Order: sequence, then structure tokens, then C-alpha cells
Amino acid sequence: MKDCTNEPDIELEFIEIQEGADVDYEGNPIQKPMIESNSESEATNKTTESTSEVGKKEITLHRVRRFPTFVNLINALVGAGIVGVPATFKHSGLGPTIFLLILSCFLCYMCSNIIINLQYELKIKGLDELAFVCFKKPGEIIISILCMIFSLSCTVSYLIIGAAKIADWCTLGNFDVSGTWSYRILTLVYALVFPVALTIPRHLSFLSKFSYVSLVSIGFYAIAILIKSIIELSKPNSLPESVIGYNINSGIFSAFSVHALTFSLSIVMMPVIAPYNPIPRKRHFILGVTYLFSWFVVAIPGAFAYLTKGSDTASDMLSSYPKDDILIIVVQAFMLCNVSISYPVVIQSLVGSLGQLIFKQNLPELMTLKQRLILIPIIDAVNIIIAMFLTDIQPVLGIGGSLGGCIVVFTFPSACRLRITKDKLYTPRNIGHIILVIFGLAFACVCTYYTVLDAIKAYS
Repeated sequence: MKDCTNEPDIELEFIEIQEGADVDYEGNPIQKPMIESNSESEATNKTTESTSEVGKKEITLHRVRRFPTFVNLINALVGAGIVGVPATFKHSGLGPTIFLLILSCFLCYMCSNIIINLQYELKIKGLDELAFVCFKKPGEIIISILCMIFSLSCTVSYLIIGAAKIADWCTLGNFDVSGTWSYRILTLVYALVFPVALTIPRHLSFLSKFSYVSLVSIGFYAIAILIKSIIELSKPNSLPESVIGYNINSGIFSAFSVHALTFSLSIVMMPVIAPYNPIPRKRHFILGVTYLFSWFVVAIPGAFAYLTKGSDTASDMLSSYPKDDILIIVVQAFMLCNVSISYPVVIQSLVGSLGQLIFKQNLPELMTLKQRLILIPIIDAVNIIIAMFLTDIQPVLGIGGSLGGCIVVFTFPSACRLRITKDKLYTPRNIGHIILVIFGLAFACVCTYYTVLDAIKAYS
């Protein structure tokens, strides 16, 4: 989401620094950005103080190599969508859904590359700054709100998934939480004890050690679902009658909105990819590898899961299996840790977005204690209240994907390119950008409409 401030009186420069070097990888003198700070004591171990200007701080980003960057991008990209995608096959069948997954992944990758190129050309550090540069304050506010909707859909989904896993284990222990209020109390207790508690520390550097664990859990999920599906499909007459090859209907829009959210890396990638090599082609490559890996761990297990469950595929795929299945219990444990650890990371983006609008400060670690005590409890409370009253993640993912995904991912990058281009609008490249802008806006409206209808149907 937001990783730098956009106030015009603050120096903003994109930097890339090699470890232990005073020049960059091209031999040029290192330029370090100045970011306003309330106190020098808030510098981290990767931050050095500036003596050239009073009240400003230099932030040194140490170079991160390819594989750690890949791991961090995977953790940023693969979230609640991995368990929500299998249910989207019910809308239009196997063939159209596979096509939609390919289309959404490719479009998200292409739009991410547009952001990378804009970042390199304009020396910006975040989507909010890009919006401010291209569309001034109104554009910044709109993008901030849409990014908050996207982030909120992710964090609410994390709480719903986590509470559902604990509810399944309670059922195994003969503790009934199927009642409406007992489940809501369970959601409240889980949220306060685990994910919400992790939002309290000012710095979340301690979570970095869990990055590889998160990657392992994603791989374990994909392998486990494939194993379960292959074993099930190897049995005679195991394919459910409700499995359909294709069925074109309005549900295709709800499915696409979930897919758009699942692959919306460009919304969260800026702070993750900042320490990596700034050459665009290298960043395009690492993004391509990330999207390719993510597509396989999301689409292939999702398709196999649908082939074994058909219309019984739950909105949270893991809820489709017997609660006493040992392999699924292990997968659920991994997924519980994954969503609980991801929650405070995304909350940081929400705090930064709201902090920028209210306090003109979008770096949570640099906010005053008073500012944090105002923002974090409010954001956590909103997430908990929504999660307590919703049990289906499909409408939540759909709203986040249709508004946050379609507009911010598809429309916004091309709109920025058209805003700054000096070429005629009828050039082939600009025509392509115009098509993307129209596509994003049109699908945002249509997907939101059908997602709301599905939500009303699900909770009526």
C-alpha cells in the first residue's frame, strides 16, 4: 500500500544501495531520501541520521538478493485467495474459470510491470505518491481509500479463516461453537489473543523470520490438496455429477473479482521490492517468476479440489474436507499461522493509509504513541466486528477484488501512464492503456454489482 509520504515540501528520491557500499551497482554516488521524523531516536538499525538538514532522517535500504525478494513477494501475493479460489469454479465450471485465472494473472503481471516502469521513471516510492504526482490530492485520496478497501477485505478474510479453523478443532473436541453467538465470541477471542496482539509492537521485524515458514506452508497446502484429490479421483466413479466443464453466466464476474484480488500484487509490492535491483528488466523477471509460481499453487490445487468436491466446494476450501482428516488438520495449522502472521503486516498498510489522510504520516513506526493508540484500535475493531458477523469469505474477497483490484490494479497504472505521456493518444501503446482503463472501470462496476447480489443471497 503506502510506503512513503507525498507532501510536496519533503524530498523524495528512489534509492538502491548495496551492502557496505558508498556507490550503487553502476558506480554512481548513492542518493538517500529524506523523510520527516519527529525524533531521531526512532531510527532503526538500517537508518542513519542526516546532519545536512535539521529534523530530517536518511533511510538506507540494504540490497536484498533475488531469492529472499521472491520469498517476500510470494508472501505478499498469496493470501486468503489461495483457499477462496476453488469455490469460484462453481460459478462457471472448469474451463472458463481456468481461463479467467490465466487472464487475471497475466493482466495483473502486465499492470505490475507498468507500475515498475513508472516507479523507475518518476523516482516514486509508493502508489499514493504516484497518485499525487499524476492526479494531485484528489487522486491520492481516492487511491488511498481503494487500497484501504482492498486491505480491509484481506484482513477480514484472515480473521474469518482463522476462526473457522479453530471452530473445526473445537468440534473435534466435542465443544460446540455452531451457535451464532458462540462462534462470534470464538472469533473475538481468537482475534484478540493472536493476530490483533501482533499489531501492538511498533516494529514488525520479528515477523521476518517466519517468511520461509509461510512459503513452506503454501507449498505444503498445494501438495496436500493435490495428494488428496489424486487419491480421491483414482477411485471408480469418483467424479461428482455436479462438476461442470463450462457454464457461462453472471457468476463469472464474481469469480473474476476474487481472482483479481488473489493476484493483486501491485498494490502491496512497492515496499517489498524496493531493496531489490532497480533495473526494470530484473524486476520484471522476478515478478514473472512470482506470478508463475503463484498461479500454479493457486490454480492447479484449486482445479483438482473442485473436481473432487463439485458444488460442495466451500468458500474456504479446507472446510470441504472431514474435520478429523489428519493431513487436513496439519494444513489447517499451517494456514492458521499463515493468516495470523499476515494480519499485522497488512494492518500496517491500513494504519499507514489512514494515518496519511488524518495525520499526514504514513509510516506506522514513526507515528507518535497517541496516533497509534487512535488508529490501531479503531482498525482492529472494524476488522473484528465485520469478521464476527460474516462467515463466508467469498463476498469479502469479491468486494476487495472488484473495487481495490480492478480499479487500482487495472485502471490506475494505465491512467497514470496516459496522464504523463507526451505521445499522441492514438499510438498503439496508448490505445492499449485506454483499453485497460476502460476494462478496469467496467469490470469494477459489474463485478461489484454481482458480488453484492451474491452476498445478499448468501446471507439472506
